[in-house]
Amino acid sequence: MGSPLTFRVAIAPTGKARPRERGRLPTKYRNWKKQATGLLCAQLILGRWPKATDYHRHLVRVSVHAFHTRPQDPPEWMKGKSPERVAERAAWRAGWTPPRLATPDTDNMAGAVMDALNDTGLCWVDDAQAEIAAVTSTWAAVGEPAHIVVTLERVAWEVPS
Repeated sequence: MGSPLTFRVAIAPTGKARPRERGRLPTKYRNWKKQATGLLCAQLILGRWPKATDYHRHLVRVSVHAFHTRPQDPPEWMKGKSPERVAERAAWRAGWTPPRLATPDTDNMAGAVMDALNDTGLCWVDDAQAEIAAVTSTWAAVGEPAHIVVTLERVAWEVPS
C-alpha cells in the first residue's frame, strides 16, 4: 500500500514489564515508555507516516531490531578452550556482532516497542491492527551506542471475492 518507513530510535532496548503491586507497572519501565513514545512520535512525524483513521482496512507490519550496548568482554557462552570458542572470541574482538542470547527476550522487547508505538496514537486505531513481522536482538558495533531500528509498513487487505 505504501513504502515501508524505517527509522532509528536512540534509546536502549528494554523488555516489557509486568504489573506489580496494585496493577502498576514499575517506574523505570513507565519512564522508558514515555521517553520511547516521544522519540517514536517524532520519527513518525518526520517520516510523514499517515495517521491511522480506518480501523477495518489496514494492517501495520512492525519489525524491531534491537542493538544492545556491547560489553568489553565477550558473552559468557563464548568462554571455553575449544577451537570454536577461541575463534569466536577473536572474531568478537575484531568487531563480530553475534545474536544476543540474554534477557530481555526478543518477544518482551517487541512488546515494549509495541506499547510505545501504541501510545503515540499515530500507527493504528487499535493495536489489533499490528502484526509483528520480525524481531532481532544483537550487540551494537564497536563504539556504537544502544539503539532500536523500527520498520513499519501499512498493508491493505481485501475480502476475497
